[in-house]
Amino acid sequence: MTSLKAAQDAARQLVQQEAAVIDMGTGNGSHSPTRGFKALDAVPESLRDVPEAVMKSCPVDKLLRQVTYMKIPSWASPPAPNRVGSLYLSVEKAGRQLTPLMIDRFPIYMFGQSPSTCDYTMLHESVSRVHCAVVHHREGTSFLIDLNSTHGVRVGGQKIVRGTYVLLHAGDTIQLGFSTRMLTFCTTPYRRGAAGGGGSAAEESDGGGRAAKRSRSPQRSENSGPEKGAEVAAASSRPTVIEVAHILLKHQGLKQPVSKAPRNKGELVTRTLADAVALAKAIRESLTQIFEERRGTGVTMVECFAELAEQVSECSTAGKGGRIGEVKAGEFLPEFEEAAFGLEIGEVSSAVVTPLGVHLITRLA
Repeated sequence: MTSLKAAQDAARQLVQQEAAVIDMGTGNGSHSPTRGFKALDAVPESLRDVPEAVMKSCPVDKLLRQVTYMKIPSWASPPAPNRVGSLYLSVEKAGRQLTPLMIDRFPIYMFGQSPSTCDYTMLHESVSRVHCAVVHHREGTSFLIDLNSTHGVRVGGQKIVRGTYVLLHAGDTIQLGFSTRMLTFCTTPYRRGAAGGGGSAAEESDGGGRAAKRSRSPQRSENSGPEKGAEVAAASSRPTVIEVAHILLKHQGLKQPVSKAPRNKGELVTRTLADAVALAKAIRESLTQIFEERRGTGVTMVECFAELAEQVSECSTAGKGGRIGEVKAGEFLPEFEEAAFGLEIGEVSSAVVTPLGVHLITRLA
């Protein structure tokens, strides 16, 4: 019979093994995208034509996934440092401002339904797996390209030609397929708490991305504006307030890919998004097995979850068993709320991907 400690140790070792990946070219744990290739022959064939500015500013795993869907133009380049915080897509749905999508770090941002390929997932049924991309030009401009999506992309209400780069201007509206979320290209400094609220800190926060208050509390992000959860709760018999806990696994594609858990705070996380999702699934399977083995002892799933969260979660809430506490509909990231509000008490979600990382969520009350 597998003991709880053995399962915890196995899950913890998985996390440690992923975090201990050593860069081939530098001998350390940093993940500079161009490091790890000692000679040109070591560079994957699919990346040979990628511009140097892109190679230096994007994680290799991101490029390997995305070059499958587009040829990266020679002029692609990351935004200038003085534009960090000043390039984003504001998001409006049903007249309400949601968390903005920051596009101020990488040369390329992809949008679509595939969490393993896209920088931002859009789950509307009319959105393709890889729908479109924003590409920044070395001269400071930005372009949008439809990556052969099924239902197209509209800029300013006009459908653009697939495979053609379209220059974006401040204030241009963007619609993917028939999604009811309207994106607006913004080039002015983002002010947290302003309309269009979200914030570049979304990927730096933990605990589901609480959106209503600005706070340095680790379980809340510095975002503002109601989210999709309010609509979900209002449209059904689901409660509007619940209590949850979570296990958070980070990955190298985040703005701050470091653990905030008390046991290894500040440790660099080098796993990919795909690996984080796979690890979350493995942890969930271990959790289910642990609970089944202890079912007759009076131990609850919530208690098993808390013990495992302390061992493997990379959120600052790990020290208290992953407990976030009270969640009100409309205050968290939409992906997190959609999963959390759909749970029964004691139930554990499957892997949930948000801008904060990969979550396993359980409902406490």
